[in-house]
Amino acid sequence: MLAFILAVALPLASAAEDMPGDPNKLRIEDASGKTIAVFTVQQLQSDFEQQTYDTRTPWTHEHETIVYRGPLLESVLKRTGLADAADLKIIAYDDF
Repeated sequence: MLAFILAVALPLASAAEDMPGDPNKLRIEDASGKTIAVFTVQQLQSDFEQQTYDTRTPWTHEHETIVYRGPLLESVLKRTGLADAADLKIIAYDDF
C-alpha cells in the first residue's frame, strides 16, 4: 500500500518534465507523455477521501508542526488506472 499523502501543496506536482499551464493542477501522464488525467485543487479536496499528516520539518520551530492534507496517492492512482504502475516519477511545478 502506498503510504504517501498528496498534500494540499501537492497539486503542484506532476508526472511531467515540462509542465506548462496552471501550477494549481495535478497532471498525470503515462510513460509516453500523454496526459491521462488532470485534477484541480478543488477536485482533489472534494472527490477523494482526505488524509491528514502532522509532522516536523527542519524549518519548523521546536514545538511547531506542519499539517499536510489531501488524498492518498494510491487513491489518485486508482482513479487514473495506474494503481499497479511499477515506476512513478513525480516532479513538482518548480522541479523540486
